Amino acid sequence: MIQGLAMSRAVRLVLASLIVFIMFELTRSGLADFVRLPATALIDDIQNTNRPFTTYDLNEAMDTLDLSGRIDPANPLIPEYRGHIYFLRARLAMNLPRLRDGYLEYARDEYLRALALRPNSAYLWSTLVIVDDRLLEQADEQKRPILEAELGRSILHACRLGPWEYPILSAVSNVADQHWSSLDAAQRSAVLTAKQRLASFQTQPVLKKRLQ
Repeated sequence: MIQGLAMSRAVRLVLASLIVFIMFELTRSGLADFVRLPATALIDDIQNTNRPFTTYDLNEAMDTLDLSGRIDPANPLIPEYRGHIYFLRARLAMNLPRLRDGYLEYARDEYLRALALRPNSAYLWSTLVIVDDRLLEQADEQKRPILEAELGRSILHACRLGPWEYPILSAVSNVADQHWSSLDAAQRSAVLTAKQRLASFQTQPVLKKRLQ
């Protein structure tokens, strides 16, 4: 009986520890989400409305995301939005090619970090397609094959993971046209399928509007 009571206490202790751990994780995740909201809302607003923004805006958002990331390092939204910020910084540096490409490289690294945490996101793969396309504009002969290979893989993933996502298929299709010769057979097939679906959206405007 004494042994049974000891086992019962041990089970209760394990369960209590598990409950505390779960509550801690939920609280940490919720706090991190609360902290990041002003930054992610700002970046969404800039991207969706194309309103003017400054380096100060981006620096404030980055500081907020860094704080949220320290609270919850496993949140894939943190590297995703850090990538968005670096991409926006690249827009501000359009007349400074080396600086622009440096920011694009940082954006690429952040999107790859986000994809490591959320590999089934068609949106993230399509975003990586756009970044690689921009980097290829001025890539040297050493970097070009690496970026082209990554671009092709990203196009394939985006098409397969977002087969009915109109904005994703449209963006990926436009980029693929410019790099057709570097795509392999599977990647070209995925793009052709995406184009067929885009054509079907054009003949069904209600469906297109719903998917945009």
